[in-house]
Amino acid sequence: MNTLQAIFSRRSIRSFGTEPLPKDVLRTIVEAAAAAPSAGNNQNRFFIVIQDHNHIRSMRALSPGIIGNPTAIIVMCTDKNRIRNIKEKYDR
Repeated sequence: MNTLQAIFSRRSIRSFGTEPLPKDVLRTIVEAAAAAPSAGNNQNRFFIVIQDHNHIRSMRALSPGIIGNPTAIIVMCTDKNRIRNIKEKYDR
């Protein structure tokens, strides 16, 4: 599939199943995210996979945009100082 096919054939999912995702599927999603390009190829990110229902419920207090009842949440974290250094490097 080429880029335009991917863009034009994409779809938005608004209804989710209740079955937990298998660990290999979650691993593949995280690996794909980790392989995505980053500014200056810094790869300045790490991922946290949350599957515990109590932790997911607690996440709603921090992220009111969470809709439905997800069985997993993948959080991407970055170091703001490293990002600031990259931005300064390219803003010159």
